[in-house]
Amino acid sequence: MAGEGRFCDSFSAPFHVQIGATTDAGVKCPDALSTCVVAFTGMLPSEKIELAIYQRIKPLGPGAVTMSIPMLHQSIAEDHATIVERLKSLEAENRISLFKYSGVVRCPRSAFAGDDASFFYTGSFLIEVAPQGRRYFEELEHRAHEEAVAPSNPARGSTTASGPLVFVSCGQSTLEERRLGKKIADLVERETGCEAYFAENQQNLEGVTENILKKLHDALGFIAIMHPRGDVANPRNPTESPWVRGSVWIEQEIAISAFISQALQRPIRVLLYVHESIRREGLRDKLHLNPVSFRDDAEILQDLTESIPSWKSLALQERKQPLSLTANIRHRRVPIPGGGTDDERHQLLVNVENDGEQDATDFKLDLDFPAAFLDESGNVLQVPSSEPGFVRYEITNAVRGIAHLYAGEKTGDLITFHYAILGKMKREHPEQLEQKVTATVYSGDMKPRKTVRTIAELMG
Repeated sequence: MAGEGRFCDSFSAPFHVQIGATTDAGVKCPDALSTCVVAFTGMLPSEKIELAIYQRIKPLGPGAVTMSIPMLHQSIAEDHATIVERLKSLEAENRISLFKYSGVVRCPRSAFAGDDASFFYTGSFLIEVAPQGRRYFEELEHRAHEEAVAPSNPARGSTTASGPLVFVSCGQSTLEERRLGKKIADLVERETGCEAYFAENQQNLEGVTENILKKLHDALGFIAIMHPRGDVANPRNPTESPWVRGSVWIEQEIAISAFISQALQRPIRVLLYVHESIRREGLRDKLHLNPVSFRDDAEILQDLTESIPSWKSLALQERKQPLSLTANIRHRRVPIPGGGTDDERHQLLVNVENDGEQDATDFKLDLDFPAAFLDESGNVLQVPSSEPGFVRYEITNAVRGIAHLYAGEKTGDLITFHYAILGKMKREHPEQLEQKVTATVYSGDMKPRKTVRTIAELMG
């Protein structure tokens, strides 16, 4: 490309970038993006790419830099089409400028008349961060940093839900549709206190499984917006007029939600918005969803502003899991023979409760207890512990002959033993009372469930 690497005089520090090479300005560009990108697991997929692009450019200083799709593809592990889409969106939002040089003439991307192949896939192009874009990117960096230092408070879109979830299904074909999806997610979180998951397009099966399907499974609320996706016709009936079809992807998410609600009997609150031109078809034609017809996106936001506050009650709900067992740790004080007046002796009692929705036919209960507090020996349930200073007790349902633990039922006490808390320890080493007692239940394919108490909580 003629004139490649030449920049306008207004640029304070022009340079021509090659991956892993020293720039004309003497700045070393890192070989791998991972060296300068902080964790951002709670961001939307599009935001991760945008931040990765920015952090690929940021270390190089002000001005514009030469890039190519292969360079970015190598750095951020996304396919070419996804990177192109994000770059075009950032440009449309006036956050970056994209251009090439022909000789000494600066040619913006618009001069290529939408010819993405010749602009993005032929030679290098230049990226310049716009003044109004820098603040946006800095906010993305700030969010990523906050998440890195406080991972227990994930941002919207995280694959780990932090509370009752509302799934937002909205098209991704245009910048306006993506903006609408984000606005709806913000509105849900602001008005209901629930976590909103805005389902952006996934590029592989793992993304679909780990994000979309699992989030649908966990959701207490579902908001879907169907925009037109073009005309279709019946090839077997040429006389039938073509009709407008909505997003097949969103149709599938509606069907999955219906299955979860009706077949799995896991109620989910639904709001469906369908463009007035879209025909009712498929499973959606058989469901009583009372969709709201709209012509303009503004109508959706207006209706949601009025409707969504009624979903505040969702924030108070906790969805039961189909298979869910929990351990209950209790204690009772018993006399301590020959003990001092401020010594304590207790009996620990642990049982298992089925607080899920289905029958449990197997389970295992482990209990880890600080050895220094034990006041007996020789318990048949003790097994070697991998944690120094602790003893472990272990029992399965088969030991007690429990073939079924039905929903809502509890076992009898499965693990019992005595422990002592001496007055001298309470006076001289009160920090020891913060040691933890942990009961863990395993059953089928459920995630292991822990119940934790401190020694201080098991006194009195």
